[in-house]
Amino acid sequence: MIAFVFPGQGSQFVGMADELPRSLRDRFMLRASQILGYNLEELCHHGPEEKLKMTIYTQPAIVTTSIIAYEMVKENGVVPSFVAGHSVGEYSALYAAGVLNFDSVIRLVAKRAKLMEEYGRGTMAAVIGLSLDEVTAVVNGIDGVVVANINSPTQIVISGETESVERAEAELKEKGAKRVIQLKVGGAFHSFIYEEASEIFAEYIDSFQFQKPSCPVLPNVTGEPTTDPVRIKECLKKQIISPVRWSETVINLGEAGVKLFVEVGPGKVLSGLIKRTIYDARTFTICSPQELSQFLEELKGSS
Repeated sequence: MIAFVFPGQGSQFVGMADELPRSLRDRFMLRASQILGYNLEELCHHGPEEKLKMTIYTQPAIVTTSIIAYEMVKENGVVPSFVAGHSVGEYSALYAAGVLNFDSVIRLVAKRAKLMEEYGRGTMAAVIGLSLDEVTAVVNGIDGVVVANINSPTQIVISGETESVERAEAELKEKGAKRVIQLKVGGAFHSFIYEEASEIFAEYIDSFQFQKPSCPVLPNVTGEPTTDPVRIKECLKKQIISPVRWSETVINLGEAGVKLFVEVGPGKVLSGLIKRTIYDARTFTICSPQELSQFLEELKGSS
């Protein structure tokens, strides 16, 4: 069985969509630009990088690029058994599963990005080399910081008020963390800091129709497969203020019988996290026709 996984913020780079088929780029970039009110393809192609890194631009850019990459794979008849996405990548996954159409995805992502930019304060830090229990024990003793992403068994991201995160960083190093890296992000994503933004977004999301997915989706909030559109919508409402349970997602996919994880979209971040969670996992990244050809060859050889 194959799972398609879709990257989130941090995987973007200038030129990330350049190798994707022109016909698909023309179609999806143009439509996204019409909805967003600025030239998305120009931004993806030329940057500048500093602008592309801004949450308000990064999120629509990465989702649109991932959807174009997915359409390229789909044209070659490859169908996933499961889909999941990391943080904003969940919207790409919902498109791939037919839960939301493209216009709805871009409108939702644009609203989400605007709120996250608007309400953004605080910071995040990646903790390498400690377990979830060890990290949780430290953050539970400090006000203003929480666990935000459980990326792999030994990569946990914390999020919160800058002073609280810095205090947690010092304590985590004392507890034996190999590294603690403060992330260059626009706010304390997946934390209580976005409580008000989350309430506004929950109201906005209610006006969108969610369809039954063509395959099970694993929302970040639970990390468990579901085909219930009501459940998917409820999870998405909570996503901005809830931890991304990526490690659980990967473990659950493995237990469901997934043998091949395909990262659809720019970068290789998720492939690395998957291999740190399931050591013998087979992963592929697809964001160009060349990568697609290699994947199809591999698929042919293993069938």
